Amino acid sequence: MNVSLVEAKRTGRSQPTEIVVLPNGPKGPNALQRWLNDRGVGPIERITVKAPGVAWVRPSFGRVGRLVGERIHAWAAMFAAANACESEVSRLAPKA
Repeated sequence: MNVSLVEAKRTGRSQPTEIVVLPNGPKGPNALQRWLNDRGVGPIERITVKAPGVAWVRPSFGRVGRLVGERIHAWAAMFAAANACESEVSRLAPKA
């Protein structure tokens, strides 16, 4: 499937956001700007086409999966460290 990658910048101090436009989506920056404004995302300051009609590749899903896996491991390590700290505090606390 061919999709377009565009960058949209809302009016004001917000950061630009990357948007993937599907083949049946709005055609061209002006149509996309109207489409976003109609859905309450705007007002849009500018739209920049970064990659017109690029092929959607499956490896991007693999990268997302690896990123999720890395985050899960990071959370698990954080919880294990918190649990170890709590156990140590409980062990050192004076008994009533």
